[in-house]
Amino acid sequence: MKRLCLINVAGLSPRVLAEGSPSWLDRLAGRPRAMRPLLPATPACMQACMTTGVRPEVHGVVADTLYRRGRGEISLCERSNTLLSKKRFWHSRRLAQRPKVALAFWTQPLAGAADVVLGAMTACPGPPQPPDQPHGLYERIAERIGPFDDAWLWGAAASCRAAEWTAQAACEIWREQRPDLMCVHLAGLDAELVRHGLGSPQAAEALRLVENAAARVSQAVGDDGAQTLVVSDGPFVNVSRAARPNLRLRQAGLLVHVEEGGRVRLDLARTRAFAMVQHQVAHLYCADEASAIAATRALEGEDGLAGVVPRQEVFPQGAGYYRSGEYLLLAESDAYLACSWLDEQETASGWGQQLLVDCCGCDTCEWLAPSPGRPPAAVRASRGLVHHDPLDQCLLAGTCELPGWEKPSVLDVPQIAREAMGI
Repeated sequence: MKRLCLINVAGLSPRVLAEGSPSWLDRLAGRPRAMRPLLPATPACMQACMTTGVRPEVHGVVADTLYRRGRGEISLCERSNTLLSKKRFWHSRRLAQRPKVALAFWTQPLAGAADVVLGAMTACPGPPQPPDQPHGLYERIAERIGPFDDAWLWGAAASCRAAEWTAQAACEIWREQRPDLMCVHLAGLDAELVRHGLGSPQAAEALRLVENAAARVSQAVGDDGAQTLVVSDGPFVNVSRAARPNLRLRQAGLLVHVEEGGRVRLDLARTRAFAMVQHQVAHLYCADEASAIAATRALEGEDGLAGVVPRQEVFPQGAGYYRSGEYLLLAESDAYLACSWLDEQETASGWGQQLLVDCCGCDTCEWLAPSPGRPPAAVRASRGLVHHDPLDQCLLAGTCELPGWEKPSVLDVPQIAREAMGI
């Protein structure tokens, strides 16, 4: 069995790469090319596609956040492999030999996902230290390279320091644990894209730093005679405006909030409809048919909202259908969906600073510097939609020659990886 490292660079796309300086990726044997994503093109969904080889309605991870209808709870920190209704490709019974697998800051890494686990790519602050397997792995690595700061991964302090630390840790795992397959998620470029947009000097510098981190891992892998595949889990595009579905639902009396102890949160028990937002896509959850009709009417004409699509048109069956909202909301290509249900006056007053992190999904504004009067339109780039332009798709590259497929998709990654490993 040949060894392989799969590096996911969050936020990378052919357009981002083309707007940067000549790079390490351009010099690889498997030159960078576009790789088609699926809807919704968000991290957890795409990483599940790339490790199972099946569509979201089959593997069931249709969002980075999860609404548990039975308990009436929204969870942003789901990390269990049991959320996937389809096995990862390395767990297939058809393999003659099962590879030893390591995951570094990958999505859903716990509960049997891999032999070696360090960290978890989640959309909110996690425990005091990254989860690990075997026990004590994080402490041993932290003694050598220093501790990991969760703030590097999410929030106003998110930066390429997350990618740099993860790359160093991945090199330690590669040498110490000797996995046959290692999947590494490098974050930081995505945060700078949100803050400054594609084509900005900040994005160019972040690309340089993350590429250096990826090259460092690839060098350690290559020194052992192994190969590297580089992928991305969804492209960003520049945006200039924000649609506010939850504000419209609140104004229609369908979304209800409550104040408790000086904090404000969504009252799911009394709310009839809400949008669980992730960048340019949202799941519209409705209490009943009458609420669904009222919600779709309330959203008619919302600036920046391109469509309200019945879930069966996107997820026709399977676990994805049942976990999805009754409708999917899709932003215009130059807009994103704001999580907040506050109007401009409430936002400017600073009252919005009381909102809980897990109010209605993934709040992209949390990557911006704190500011009570900050408008949602301050977000410069977003993700989640599927674009026809190859420059605005996922990216695939490698140190080995890649298959000559005309239009590879994220569903092809398991086959490409198996062929590279000879399994």
